[in-house]
Parts: sequence; C-alpha cells; structure tokens
Amino acid sequence: MQRWPQLPLLVLVDGRSASAAEIVAGALQDHDRAVIIGTPTYGKGSAQSVIPFGPDGGLKITTARWFTPVGRSITRPIPSDDEFGDAPPPKRERFHTDGGRTVYGGGGITPDVLAGDSAPPLAEGNLMRALGANAGHFRDAVADYALFLKGTGGIATPDFVVTPEMRSEVWNRMKARGIDIPRNVYDEAEPLVSRVIAFDIARYVFGGEAEFRRRASVDKPLQKALDLAHGAKSEQDLLRRAMAEAPVADNRHRRGRRRSVSERVVIIGPGHVGRGLFRAFRASGVDVVGLHGKRPSGVATIDREYSRRCGSRECGDRLRARSSARRDHRRSRRRGERRSPRARDCDPAHVGNRGTRWARCVDSGGIPWRNFSSAGAI
Repeated sequence: MQRWPQLPLLVLVDGRSASAAEIVAGALQDHDRAVIIGTPTYGKGSAQSVIPFGPDGGLKITTARWFTPVGRSITRPIPSDDEFGDAPPPKRERFHTDGGRTVYGGGGITPDVLAGDSAPPLAEGNLMRALGANAGHFRDAVADYALFLKGTGGIATPDFVVTPEMRSEVWNRMKARGIDIPRNVYDEAEPLVSRVIAFDIARYVFGGEAEFRRRASVDKPLQKALDLAHGAKSEQDLLRRAMAEAPVADNRHRRGRRRSVSERVVIIGPGHVGRGLFRAFRASGVDVVGLHGKRPSGVATIDREYSRRCGSRECGDRLRARSSARRDHRRSRRRGERRSPRARDCDPAHVGNRGTRWARCVDSGGIPWRNFSSAGAI
C-alpha cells in the first residue's frame, strides 16, 4: 500500500540514466504513478557475470535481462558490424500502461515529456573535440580564474553576468597551460564557455547552493518539471498535462482530423540521410511528413532551406525539382505507368552505385546535377 498515494511525482532522466534508474522510472511509468521528463535513457537492461581466465582476462556473459511490469525490455539494441548504415532500425514493441497510455520497449525509457537536448549543439561539440585530452586543463583554467576572482572580491552578487572580458581571461589562462585550439572554435561555443565559467565562479565565490541555483536556472528538464508541477493537485493532474504536451505517438484513431504543422515531424531534403531519419522516427511511432514538392501551411522556410543546403537559389530550385521528379516517378510506378526517359535518367537506381549520395541528372533547363555530397547538401 502506498504511503502517499496522491503525492504527484516527476522523474527526470537523460541519456546517462541507466540500469536501476531505468527500472524504477519504467515501473513508475507503467503504473501511471509518475510523469517522466527529459530525454530517452541509455538502455542498459541486462546484467553480466565475468568468468575470470586468470591474470590474462576473462569472459563476460549476459546472465539476466530486466523488464518493466508490463513486460517491455529496457535494453537498447546495438547494431552489429555486419549491418549497413541504411538498414532500418528494429521496430519497437508497443505496450500500454495501467491507464491505457502507449509506451514502447526495446530502447531505454522514452519520457512522457521530452525536454532538453539529446545531442550537444554543433559548436559545443566542436570545442570538446578540439580540446580532446586537454578538457581537464580547460576546467583547471576556469577554476583558477574563479579562485582569482574570489581573492580579489571582483564578484559582488550571485546574479553576475559573464562578460567577453571574462571569457578572454579564461582564454589567456588556457594558452598559458599549453592549450592550442583555434580561437574561432572557442568563440563559437560561447554559451557552453559562459555556463562553465558561471558555475565555477558561483561555486567558489558564493558556495554550492549558489551554484545549484545557477545550474537549475538553465536546466531545461528541471524547468519543464517545475512548470508541470505548478498547481497540480494529484498525479492525474500531472498526467493530463503531460499528455497535452507530449507528441502524438499513435495517430490511427485521429485519421479523420486534420493535424496542425506543430504535430508533424518534418524531414527536409532527399537522400540517404532523410530516409534514415524517416525510418528512425516511424520505428519510434512518430508520424513523419516529408517535404517533397508540397509545403504544409506554416512552413515557409523550405525554399531558404533548400538553397542553404546546396549553396545557391538556383541549386535549391534544381534540388526541389529533383525531389518532385522522384515523387512523380514513385507515383507512376504505383499506377503501373511507364517511366519517361527523363524520369529514368533522374532515378538514382540508374546511376550505378546506390551507396553514393549524388546522381547525375539533367533538369528541364539542361543543367547537370552537381556532386551534392561534396557540398554537404544531402
């Protein structure tokens, strides 16, 4: 019997939540006892035993697998070396909670409300890759600067703002420690650098509580949890709010109603990357609408997106025309019509190696297609 049956519960998870944390989160989700917020978990649903082979090593064998109360597996499948990059991801099995909500197995625990970034922004990733083994020296430089400010009394309030001068001072201390990375990589990762500086200064100058408040103010899952919990009287209130904010995972009962653009996941541009994302989203139960020729109302950036991806407006027009030609070709094949020579010339199936991300095709203006893979367009 629960001691506090009406106490609203929210559980925060991310990609580093694994093993026992996933088991507890999944059990609470299956019984509709808590709202899970964050990003999908790691997917560690097994236990291993090690058979030692003396001082030279041992053999690790999986001896147990963990399942949630409704029977879904936590383990995330890992592709083998024999699988190609275009292989569709395994379809996730569908289950239902005690209250009838749809949940999925075989890929960690998917939160009821997605909040936070599942992957770091490009600029921040570039900085961490550039630092490499010097990441610890970077943190030492930041800590050294924070201790310097503590000794000089240069920070008067916990709500201080990180200035360009502060970032430049950290850069100089990095150079003094032998860290040699491009300055533009450091400047482009300004949000990450400013956060690290702010957290360290708050900790060393004002204490751990000030650092926690600083971190909490920029923590997206935590802020989302506070928004959902505000005014909620029971767990059912939380679940209703979570269902209102969660993406639509099963639309079979909603086919008669026109959906808004905000309920769609849009894949822009043709090629292997688009198809791979399409398969991944569909395997997760998310509806996907591709922008090949048609533009849903409210999505006005498609022309600019096509032009940006291949370098010019003219190239964007050709890329869009190619998408329309491929779409018309697929429709004609479904109707049993014979393909025109131009459609056949534009079909990547007739270009030789389908593993390449480009096709030599002639549009209506007689302009040959460029190699899009070299420009990063597809």
